Amino acid sequence: MNEIVIVSGDDWEGIYVDGGLEYEDHEVYQYLPDVICDYKTFESCEEKHLNSEGIEWLELHGRLPQKLSEVPAEYLR
Repeated sequence: MNEIVIVSGDDWEGIYVDGGLEYEDHEVYQYLPDVICDYKTFESCEEKHLNSEGIEWLELHGRLPQKLSEVPAEYLR
């Protein structure tokens, strides 16, 4: 399917492709050309932000999970 979702919270971001974490860093947009070259075509590209509870959750865990499905949906907007 090749769906990109970029998740950001506070000063941390991650790029998920088909639900799996490809990159995470303070600024991930620099990695988009690599993702595009690796996957070539995409059904959708979406950006989501963590709400304040999600930022607290991220700080507690220290990083984004390997699977987008592990980010609680109520923390995404």
